[in-house]
Order: sequence, then structure tokens, then C-alpha cells
Amino acid sequence: MPQALKITALMVVTFIIAGLSGFLAMKFVIGGGAVRVPDLVGKELKEAGQLLEEQGLRLKVEGRDYHPLTPKDHIILQRPEANATFKEDREVKVVVSMGQQRIYLPDLKGEKLQRAQLILQQNSLSLQEVVRIHSDRYPAGVIISQTPLPRQEVPTGARIKLLVSQGKRRDGYYLPDFTGKGMEEAKEITSGLGLNPGLIEYEESPASPPGTVIRQTPPSGSRVAPGETIHFVVAQSGAGVPESGKGETLERTIKP
Repeated sequence: MPQALKITALMVVTFIIAGLSGFLAMKFVIGGGAVRVPDLVGKELKEAGQLLEEQGLRLKVEGRDYHPLTPKDHIILQRPEANATFKEDREVKVVVSMGQQRIYLPDLKGEKLQRAQLILQQNSLSLQEVVRIHSDRYPAGVIISQTPLPRQEVPTGARIKLLVSQGKRRDGYYLPDFTGKGMEEAKEITSGLGLNPGLIEYEESPASPPGTVIRQTPPSGSRVAPGETIHFVVAQSGAGVPESGKGETLERTIKP
């Protein structure tokens, strides 16, 4: 046999032996006592155990923990990870969910709003809405009630609504329209309502009789409470500022 032919035949035999050795090695690793670990994350505990049993593996619960998204008795973590090559009859360790953590709602009634917000934060709860109403019983800024009610069991992260007092409702009036009234009459009405005449400004207004109200602040129809101050703009006469205004309120003249 020629020398070149012998060398070629030897190389072919070497490649065949190498390939066969690789095949046998792979068969030993994958098919001979070793398997791939299934993906257990998110699976229910019983289902995960069955999957491992089919692969000749065993399940071991290594721990349990709360999880906001994974239902109770479902797998959160596994070791080794999915698709890892593992020897048969070995343990796959898992951490199982206890579900979302739940707490009993604290009673916030009677608390100041600022402290109630701190309590909610400390309990991993959030404030969804604040509704304010007047109350003869509760001072301003104090919690009247809450939704959900106290001592109910809720998941962490639950959103709470609070009803907060604005204090007692003050007596008030809808402010009349003083436009066109003389300043003395406007003052008399203002005093009768328990209101205070404030700044009186004078402005030239050819369309309005001198000494009559042109504008007012707040405007007519506004709700005001006793003790509040009403400001007026009055039509100016050719003679200047009326004597009745002197010594009673701060007065100044403005040009249009």
C-alpha cells in the first residue's frame, strides 16, 4: 500500500475514533445519569414536584417568603436554575411564595392628617384620596373616617381614602351688589352684615354719579364671612375726595 494511502487511512480512523469518543462522552453526560432541570419559577408547588419527579430529581423547599406578584404556594426561586445539567436523584431547592403580605389597617380616626400620612407610610400603605368637609365635632385637619375601615385585613400597598374635617362652618353671606349705591349707604349695609369697609379708591367716571360705587372687591355674589373686609372703587366728583371719607379709611385717588 502506498505511503500516502496509509496516511489518509490513518487520519480517517483517527477522526472516527475522536467522533465516537465525543458522542459517547455526550451520551454519558446527558443521557447517562444527567438531566436538564425544568423551569419551576411560577409553578405551583405540587406541579413543580411532579415535573422534577419525571426527571428523576427531588424537590426541597428551602424557604418561604412574601411576594407581591407570585400567588401563595408557587415557586419564587430555584437552585440550580432552569435548563442547568444536573445529576439524577439530586435535590432542586426552591423558595415558595406565601402570597402578598397582608396587614390590619390602623385606626386613623382622630389623628391629624400629617401624622396619618406617616402611619400609612410606615405600614406600606398609600393615601389615595383626601375628602374635606365641615364638622362641628372634629377640629380642622383631623381625620373623621377612613375607607377601608380600621382593623380590616388588607394587602401591603393598599390605597386608603380619608375624610378630613375643615372645622366648623362659618356663618356667611352672599355679597350684595353695591354698584350705583352711595358710599354712605354701602358702608351702612356693610356694617349691618358684620363686614368691614376697607380701602376706598376714587376714580373718574363720567357715566356714574359722583360718590357712587363703581366696583367692589370681592365682587357681588361672593360668599363672605363676618369680619371680612370689602374694598370699593367710588366715582370721583370734580371737587375731589368727599369729606365723609376722611379719617375713616385709607383713601387714595387713581387715574383711569
